[in-house]
Amino acid sequence: MTRRIPLPTAETAAHALQDLTRQANVTGRRVSVSGLARRLGLPNTTLRRHYPDVIDEMGTAGPLNHPGRRNSHDKESGQTANRLRSENPDLRTHLDIAITHIQRLTIENDQLRRQAETASQIRRIPRDG
Repeated sequence: MTRRIPLPTAETAAHALQDLTRQANVTGRRVSVSGLARRLGLPNTTLRRHYPDVIDEMGTAGPLNHPGRRNSHDKESGQTANRLRSENPDLRTHLDIAITHIQRLTIENDQLRRQAETASQIRRIPRDG
């Protein structure tokens, strides 16, 4: 039999979320459901079941505005994404060229193999299956 856990009020859960959000903005960490549940002394699923509005509020909270780490990371990620986007068409072109070369070499290899077999008087044994 499970023991009953006294549930905090919705206001208590909302205040705990506000405190956790403030702390996250200072430290640069993300606000998580498990962190809020731990703070309230509840299992994660109980928090989700009894406080869906608080959980929804967590989802709609804006991104962290940590002054140092977050902005530089976003800038680097943006620069990396732009660089990769600009390289992508070039890499696709190289891939198409490589595919074409492989196809050509496969055809040439087959032709040369057949010529070598003909010149050597080798008969091919048909494969079953």
